[in-house]
Amino acid sequence: MRLSKILSLAAVSCLAIGASWARAENSPQYDSWAKHGVGSSVTIKGVTEAAGQKTEMEITQTLLEKSDEKVVVEIKNKMTMMGNTMDTPAQKLEIPAKAPEGQGTPVEEAKKAGFEVKESEENVTIAGKDYAAKVIESTGNQNGMEIVAKVWTSTDVPGMMLKTVSSTTGAMASNTTMEVTAVDAK
Repeated sequence: MRLSKILSLAAVSCLAIGASWARAENSPQYDSWAKHGVGSSVTIKGVTEAAGQKTEMEITQTLLEKSDEKVVVEIKNKMTMMGNTMDTPAQKLEIPAKAPEGQGTPVEEAKKAGFEVKESEENVTIAGKDYAAKVIESTGNQNGMEIVAKVWTSTDVPGMMLKTVSSTTGAMASNTTMEVTAVDAK
């Protein structure tokens, strides 16, 4: 898998990582956006080191619309790799209020895929503010690569993700750190 594809997947996964939902209630990710006004945004900065290259990312997610059925979030990416900066076209992501039928939580899906998952809570300071965070740590093997990830989330932040640290070993060894650097909640 090409590095740029991995980075794009990492950026989009920021919206889904760490979210969990009950079938009878709204998804916490939907709720985390819907409780804020249109125009609310979150900026995430990340660094990935893979294949001897360092790539820096800046991801801005902005709430474009919300209803009782869904929220629509625009995702803008800026990547700097080998001294070159490129903006990717903005993408819109619809997040339904309810999880699709038959879809498990990310924790349930990770366990089904054979990952060991630990959940805990801790306080973290992100973008100058203290948050009570849910922490999900996972370890497993996929496509011949050992994957270790730790994700901090809070429903008080649009999109839920506060920070993630992950590494892979094997054919495509990499280290990635992503952290919210700005929250503009309206």
